[in-house]
Amino acid sequence: MSNLWRYKDEIMLILSFLLIGLYVLFLLAGITMIGENTVSEIVVVMGFIFIFTGLPGIVLLKFGLKARRKQKELEKLANFLRRNQRIRIRRLAKYLDKSVIDTYSILDEGIEKGIIHGKYEEQGKNQVFKYEEPAYKY
Repeated sequence: MSNLWRYKDEIMLILSFLLIGLYVLFLLAGITMIGENTVSEIVVVMGFIFIFTGLPGIVLLKFGLKARRKQKELEKLANFLRRNQRIRIRRLAKYLDKSVIDTYSILDEGIEKGIIHGKYEEQGKNQVFKYEEPAYKY
């Protein structure tokens, strides 16, 4: 499987900036048409330009920033877990200010993406997450 998904937030941000840049460029070109055409023709052209460049650019910008924020949170959590080699899930949930179930889902997502390395262990009645250094393949 490709590692392209790791760069999806950067790809979305780049595409959003390109589309918003195109929108601004077309908008400036449309302003120069004001003297030559009627107002209704210009409004229709600007509407199409916004629908095909500006709107997708804004949507991609929103999703790209959201994906980047999620990636940064997972990296921050990975650094926290690296400092605390063993941590109870309840304490981790309190640190994240989430429920225990949400904490499990965040940990699973980080493990699936390869950002967080470790495993769950039983310690008496408590579940513990134990951080483990990744085994690199040479």
